[in-house]
Amino acid sequence: MSLMIYTIDGKDIVPVNDIKLKEDKIYIIIDIHAKRPKIWIWSGANSSMIDKYHAGVSATKIKSRKKLYGASIEVVESGAEPEQFPNLSEAQLIEATEEEFEEKLRIFEPKIEEISASQEMPAIKSEMMAQTDRESKNKLKKFLSEISRDLNNIKQKIDDFIQNI
Repeated sequence: MSLMIYTIDGKDIVPVNDIKLKEDKIYIIIDIHAKRPKIWIWSGANSSMIDKYHAGVSATKIKSRKKLYGASIEVVESGAEPEQFPNLSEAQLIEATEEEFEEKLRIFEPKIEEISASQEMPAIKSEMMAQTDRESKNKLKKFLSEISRDLNNIKQKIDDFIQNI
């Protein structure tokens, strides 16, 4: 399993060449070999809140810059790593330049495109459209009901006026 690991130093993203994670740091771990590419944000027990914030922003930037559109971002606390968290003792770090990383990523692009074009997306889009249609219909019904009530009030005032002439 090949991973890229970064740490957050202020607002900077610094590549890491060591798999030993320190409790006072935040790390961004990119696993492009997973079934679905994943970006992990590992938070040490003694890490700062500001670094946690910068890690979230940085992970999103990395996801966009490296074109990992199908990747998910998951935040993990030290000591509470899920079963899917990469086993760093078995990992091989990718010490790659941007160009080398892009080349390694191209191997996995069909998998990423397959995820992006999965059957879930049309279903989600369809459900969102149906919900939007329901909301629009409800708004229209409410609007028409209010207009109807207003027109009835106007009609009543006209009838009252005519009777008083």
